[in-house]
Amino acid sequence: MNFADMDDFLNMPDPQDEAKVVYEIINYSRHFGFPTLHKVSSLLGVSEQQFQRRLQSAGINFTTLLSYVLGNLAVEYLSKHVAIDEVAYRLGYTNVASFNRMFKKNRGITPRQFQQQIENL
Repeated sequence: MNFADMDDFLNMPDPQDEAKVVYEIINYSRHFGFPTLHKVSSLLGVSEQQFQRRLQSAGINFTTLLSYVLGNLAVEYLSKHVAIDEVAYRLGYTNVASFNRMFKKNRGITPRQFQQQIENL
C-alpha cells in the first residue's frame, strides 16, 4: 500500500485542505479538554489573531466551527448509544448542561430527544 492509499484508508486530511485540517485539529484537541481558540491555534502553529482572520475570511468564526465539529461528533456517539454524560465527557465538556445547550442550539432538539428518535427508527 502506498502513502496515498494509506491516507485514504486512514481518512487523513490533505494538508492543502485547510478546512479539513482545522476540523481534525479541533477533533484532536478535545482529547486534552475542551477545545479552545488558544489550544487549536497553537496546534496549527499560528497566533489566535491569525487563526481568527483565516476563519473570518472563510465567513465563519471559531465558536460556530467548534459547535459544528462537536455537534457532528455528538451525533456520531449518540447514534452508537453512548450515554449522554459520556458523550459530554468525550467532547471535553465538564458540565453536561453546557453540552445539552450546545446540542439543542445547533440541532433544535436535546440529546435525549435525539436518542429517542434513533430508537424509534
